Amino acid sequence: MTDAALVPAPTRSGAAAPAVRSRPAGPDWVLMFSGSPWRAAAHRQHALARQLATDRRVVFVDPPGNSPRWRWSVRQVDQALWHAVPPAILPFGRHLPTVNRLSRRLGARRLSRWLDAATDRLERDRIGEADGPGGRADEADRPGERIDEADRRIGQADRPGERIVWLDEDLAWPVCRRLGAAAVVYDATDLDWTFTRWWNRGHLRRALRHAVAEADLVLASSSALPARLPGARRPPVVLPNGCDPECFTADGPVAAALAELPRPILGYLGAVDTRAFDGELVAAVAAARPEWTVLLIGPSTPAGRAPLRGLSNVRLWPAVPFAEAPALVRGFDVGIIPYRVGGLIDYVHPKKCYEYLAAGRPVVATPLPALRELSAPVRLAATPARFVASVEAELRTAWCPGVVAERRAAAVPQSWDARGARLRDLLADVAGAR
Repeated sequence: MTDAALVPAPTRSGAAAPAVRSRPAGPDWVLMFSGSPWRAAAHRQHALARQLATDRRVVFVDPPGNSPRWRWSVRQVDQALWHAVPPAILPFGRHLPTVNRLSRRLGARRLSRWLDAATDRLERDRIGEADGPGGRADEADRPGERIDEADRRIGQADRPGERIVWLDEDLAWPVCRRLGAAAVVYDATDLDWTFTRWWNRGHLRRALRHAVAEADLVLASSSALPARLPGARRPPVVLPNGCDPECFTADGPVAAALAELPRPILGYLGAVDTRAFDGELVAAVAAARPEWTVLLIGPSTPAGRAPLRGLSNVRLWPAVPFAEAPALVRGFDVGIIPYRVGGLIDYVHPKKCYEYLAAGRPVVATPLPALRELSAPVRLAATPARFVASVEAELRTAWCPGVVAERRAAAVPQSWDARGARLRDLLADVAGAR
C-alpha cells in the first residue's frame, strides 16, 4: 500500500543511489507501467525502479491522465532511468475498456518507436558517431535522454536491448504483446479494484485477470496477496515492501514542530480515510488516554476525520515531503499502524512498519495478516484496550539504547537494496521466458 502521508518529491527521497554493476544480469530494458505516477516518488514502484536501474535501463511509464493528451514525452531522471508520460485519448478513458485499450496501444507504439531510436543512438555513440543529446523526447519520439553516458557505465552499448514489460497497474495489460517483450512481470502492489467505486470494479477485476494471465512472473508485495489473486502460470513470489535504512536512521535531526506537542506522541504517517484507517480504534485510544498526543500526518477525508471530532489530543497534520518524514518519525515515542482488519484491504504490508523500526521507534499495529508473520519486534493489538496496553508497554523501553538498536537491526535487512538483489535474481531466472 502506498504511503499517502508523503507528498510528491521531484527526485529520490534523499538516500544514496545503489551501486552500478559493471555488467547486466539479464534483459537490458525494463519498461515499467505503473499505476502511481513518477511525481509520487516515494512508493514501492519508485524504489524498485531505481534498484533495477543499477544494471538495466528502466523506462518508468506513468498511467494515462484523466485529461486528453496526444503527446508522448520522455525525460531522464537519473542514470539509466527515464520517465515517460503517455498519451490519453479521451477524458477518464481508463474507466472505459475500449478507450483504455486504444490509449495503451497508442502508448506502446510510441514507446516502441522511442526504444528503437534509442538503441540506434546507443550504437552510434558506441562507435563515436554522435554525442549524447541533452534534450527530451517530443511527438517525434526523439530519444534525447543522455543515454550514451549511462550505458557506457552499465556496459550495455554493444548490443541491442531485450525488453521486460513490468506491470503494477492492471489496466496496462494491453501493452504486454506489443513491445517485443522477452518476459512480462506483474507486481501485485495492491488490488486495484479495491480503490474504485462499485460500478467500475468489474472492469478492474477483468483487467487483473488479464494482467496475471500475461505474466511470466507474478510478484506480491504481501504474503496475504497471493490467495487473493487469480490463477497464474507460476505460483506468485512474495517480494515484501522494504525501507531505506540510510534515510530512516535512529540518529539525526528531529522535526522542531514536535517540540510543541505534549508527550508521549503516538505518530502515524498515512491517509486518514475509511478504506484502511481505523478511525474508531484511534478515537477510542485517544479518549482512553487524553494525556497522550495522537499525531496523524497525511491527507484526510471528511469520513475519516469524523470519529476523531472533539478529541483535543488528536492532531491532524497535512502530508509532508518524503525528505521530511525521517525527522518526524524520529520524534515519535511510538509509531502506530491502526489499519482495519478484515474487509477489502487487510492484505497490505505497510512499508511504514520498517521505516518506524529503522528509525529505532517502537511499533504498535493492528494484526494485519502480513504483520502477523513478521519476526520483527512489533506489538499487535486488535482492540482499543489491547492497543492502549501495547503502547504503554512500548513506552517503557521506547528510548532505551539497546532496544532502539534491536529495532533498527530488525529493519536493516529489509532494505530496498536487499529487495533489489532478490529481484535481480528473479528476473535473471525469468529472462527469455517467451
